[in-house]
Amino acid sequence: SHGSNAHGIYDIEHANGIARHGYIVAVITYGENRTHSKLSGSAHVQFLRPLITRAVIDSLLDSSEFGSFIDRENIAISGFSYGGFTALATAGGKVSSEAKSVHHPLISAAVITAPWTGGIYSGQTIYAFGEKNVGLEGIDIPIITLFGSKDDVTPSDFIFPAVRQLKGSTYVVELIDQTHAFEEGSWQDRNNWELLFLNAYLKHDQEALAQLKTGISMQGGKGDKQLFEYQTLLTDK
Repeated sequence: SHGSNAHGIYDIEHANGIARHGYIVAVITYGENRTHSKLSGSAHVQFLRPLITRAVIDSLLDSSEFGSFIDRENIAISGFSYGGFTALATAGGKVSSEAKSVHHPLISAAVITAPWTGGIYSGQTIYAFGEKNVGLEGIDIPIITLFGSKDDVTPSDFIFPAVRQLKGSTYVVELIDQTHAFEEGSWQDRNNWELLFLNAYLKHDQEALAQLKTGISMQGGKGDKQLFEYQTLLTDK
């Protein structure tokens, strides 16, 4: 799930990298910059994006080409920035009283990178999932969160408290000295953590899970470190 006003083409190589490890990957283009102005902005991000994501998942499950190959009990979502918001909403984050209309119950794990969970705009504090992001407390699946330590677009001051609301196994990785526009090496770090996480929770690889629980940083790339004070380990469904 790509960021605001981006395009799925940006994520093709990212998707290919995951697919090379035996996963079926769908890249979505939401096209918010192509909709009527009254639908762009909050309405599109908060409602249409998760609904589009749900429709894509369901269409793949129903398709004659892919449906029989998809393990319905092991489906993950990955998103960057507004895509991170989309991933959280699709995984069960309550955006509004109509939250059930965007939640897809088959999402069993999520990778959220520099997720938009709120910020301060014109002096007003805005939360993505209700006051203090309390709407995230209904999410009980494994989630790994990655963020740039110098990101002022999706600031860690909002990400950290949001992560505390999650009720499933959680992991948090800092990409050191990165703004919202990651350098190439930090994208590689993200990809490596993501693949380790997917192997642990979709392939149920116990060695990958052990590495995820104890790993401090990825070899190569840029500087990164797992923040163990935010790690929560539960017996996941």
